[in-house]
Amino acid sequence: MPTTPFLKEKIEDCRLMYYLGGTCNDLIEVLHDQGLSMNEVCQVVAAVLDIEPTEAQIFVADHPIWTEVVENNSPVGDEVKKVLDRDGTVDDLGGGVLVFREVLADAKLVGPNTGLAFPHAN
Repeated sequence: MPTTPFLKEKIEDCRLMYYLGGTCNDLIEVLHDQGLSMNEVCQVVAAVLDIEPTEAQIFVADHPIWTEVVENNSPVGDEVKKVLDRDGTVDDLGGGVLVFREVLADAKLVGPNTGLAFPHAN
């Protein structure tokens, strides 16, 4: 996902905070208090800690400051998937990401007529 100038600034601010002894929890709380979305916080945390976005999602979603948001969005995501996936063509990639299987097949991330992901071979 491309990084906006706004997020680049937040990443640099948080790198400094982390370098000066701030913890991952401190970063999450500060970014939340500044009004960043959960996805934006995940991007910043991933960049600052130099970890995969999926790892950052775990840190952020497990933080108590986001518990209510995660709990309130789970039922909504489940209902959206039910509506979109009536014919079994939607895959849940986790973290609220739903993708039509045809899109994944076109990107060579899923084998045709399967739900199994495989790496793209060049």
